[in-house]
Amino acid sequence: MSTMFQRTEHKILATLAGLLGLNTVFFIVREIEPLNFLVITQDTHIFYLIYAALGIMTAGTIAFYAESVRWREWITKKLLVFFPTAFLLIFGLFESKHFHYIFQIFVGFYIITAGLVLISLYHTTIAKTRKETAPLGARQWFRKQKTATLVLLTLLVAVNLGFGTYRIAQFAAVDEALWTFGKRISKYWNNISEREWSKTTVSDKPGVTVAIISGAGLIFEDPKDFKPVKSTGTTLHPKDDITKMNFALRFPILLFTSLMLPVFYFFLERLFGRRKALISTILIGTSPILLGMARIINPDSILWVFAPLSMISYLAFLKRRNLHYLYWTGIFLGLALLTKYVANILFIFFFALIFLEYLLTDKETRKTLDFSDYMKQSFLRYAIITFIALAVFYIPYPAAWVKPSKLLNATLLSQAFESTWPLFIGCLSFILIDQWALKNRVTKGILDAIADKKQWLSVVILSLFSASVLFAIVNTLGHMQWYNFPEILASPKSSYLTAGFTGVFLTNFYPLLFGIHPLALIAIIALTFFLYKNSKQLTHTYQSSLYLILFILLYYLGTTINHVATIFRYQIMLFPIILILAGIALATFFRIAEKQYPRISFNVSALITLIIAASSLWLSSPLHLGYASGLLPHRYHIDIKDMGTGSYEAAAFLNTLPDAKNITIWSDKNGVCTFFVGNCYSSFNFSNLKNKGIDYVVVSSGRQSRTAKMIQGSISSGKQNIIPFDTYYTKTEGIAYTLEIDHRPSNFIKVISF
Repeated sequence: MSTMFQRTEHKILATLAGLLGLNTVFFIVREIEPLNFLVITQDTHIFYLIYAALGIMTAGTIAFYAESVRWREWITKKLLVFFPTAFLLIFGLFESKHFHYIFQIFVGFYIITAGLVLISLYHTTIAKTRKETAPLGARQWFRKQKTATLVLLTLLVAVNLGFGTYRIAQFAAVDEALWTFGKRISKYWNNISEREWSKTTVSDKPGVTVAIISGAGLIFEDPKDFKPVKSTGTTLHPKDDITKMNFALRFPILLFTSLMLPVFYFFLERLFGRRKALISTILIGTSPILLGMARIINPDSILWVFAPLSMISYLAFLKRRNLHYLYWTGIFLGLALLTKYVANILFIFFFALIFLEYLLTDKETRKTLDFSDYMKQSFLRYAIITFIALAVFYIPYPAAWVKPSKLLNATLLSQAFESTWPLFIGCLSFILIDQWALKNRVTKGILDAIADKKQWLSVVILSLFSASVLFAIVNTLGHMQWYNFPEILASPKSSYLTAGFTGVFLTNFYPLLFGIHPLALIAIIALTFFLYKNSKQLTHTYQSSLYLILFILLYYLGTTINHVATIFRYQIMLFPIILILAGIALATFFRIAEKQYPRISFNVSALITLIIAASSLWLSSPLHLGYASGLLPHRYHIDIKDMGTGSYEAAAFLNTLPDAKNITIWSDKNGVCTFFVGNCYSSFNFSNLKNKGIDYVVVSSGRQSRTAKMIQGSISSGKQNIIPFDTYYTKTEGIAYTLEIDHRPSNFIKVISF
């Protein structure tokens, strides 16, 4: 320390740091009542000028004494000089809310910059000690993939984008009006331009990535120009051709998700190799459910991209031990949190993998492994992921700049974390205490005892998964003999009372398994046999597959503990995971087939897979969200709580009727009103509806349960003149129009004469 200040540069920088700290003291005491005796002036301009002058002097000193441009060294010196200022400002910001937001932003970005410098130092240290190899350059990677693979990926993106664009504007999505007419998207951008940072919280999701990506459409169309005009009651009249706005704001999301398919392939190739990555990406890109979600403005439309990519990049890190994949893990996790807080389940997943990775290590390696060092490095990597994720969450979310507590909403204070965070914190605290006080004796003893029977552990995980999958299939094909999955999903947040833990847990598999192509479902069944057969080998493919299966089980366990049965939209992030598992099985099957029939080329097999899987897009187009596997009996469907499927088609029929502008309808979906040119009602205000001269009633299977509850509630409360809309769902007379979505009688929308 004494030699450090022998250099003139260090003496000057230390003096500047002291002056900056002193200036900060006199700046913040103005806002802290017990320290008012230190106030020398209330004129803030003086302090700002001193900050500017000292900042320029700091930059000049560093540049003057630098022998060469070393950015990390320069930034480190600046951080050290401004450390007293940042530390004192943190204290001042806690004590008073009156400081200009620029100081809150300074503190936030100071912490982020300091963290990135420390990560950079860690990276350099690891690269030197472990001789970490850099990832392949872009040119090398492209050469390795072969032309046929790149052509198939290009074709896949074209197919995805082509089917996705078809009639993308002719759809009325539930809750989408909150993002368009509710001004969530425009609010984000307007508040940024007006520097109203605290108002950039546009949703409780928080949905910031939705506002950013979909917001590109604001360049072309403004939602306020299309907002329907409300006249009497809930009557809606379209103000303009709303399809223009729909396309402008939906297409950016679709384009983004389509272009992310090659990114899926890149990380999957780094994890599983070219063949498994290609087949998995094909299944993801041809999934009707995923494409259907990507066609609407909703956090779920991009959550399925970021959350799985975070997992895949982390598994790629575990395989290749290259820190670049660890950083991408944090980046994707941060973007997932910006999209929807439910992504914080990944914190638990990554934490669990610290121990599962150790358990699956072979015995000889464990004997030579320094457990304390392993735990320290694992927790350090976990801290890096968390830091990067929160930094990515913080930067494009200005509301967090002025209210850093919002970072807790992405982690411990999230509603999705509500019931599990005490257990998580308790477990983490126990491990840290054991590490520091008992040198990991307890933790290591427990893990070693389990590791000796690790094959049983993997068999238990596989057995639970395969048994749940088989039960869900058998129960469905057996006409819901044990649990009525559609009934449970009809009331996803209250069915726990009747279905219980087991019923809700098993119900979760129903929309996942029957929401994928039959080819993928068969592959999932085959995968369990492949994994059982290779349970002793512990290859990277086996371990990664086991981790992905564990995540599905962990996700369902979390939702079941929270008493929620997950409709397919609630578990959208699991669809890429299950399709990756199916891709592994199919690629394995193709390799076996090639050995038996050498003339069969893998590229041909991949092309055939693309054609077969894309057929599900063609058959379900343009109502992709109404898709269900061909293996699901026609009396059932999985789109239990639909997102508005069929609303446009019903409105289009009504618009063809004579004098449609003077027709009055009641609909259980607001989306019908968006496209209908006449008078449309969707409320249960019976006193207002009684004299409106309703001509038609529009009902849909997805709203049957809700309508019945509303009618029964009105009867119980003693309301008069109740119109029995709930009886229209089973009417067989007076039907003017019927649309059976995906050709399933149970999934319908009907127009019935009143």
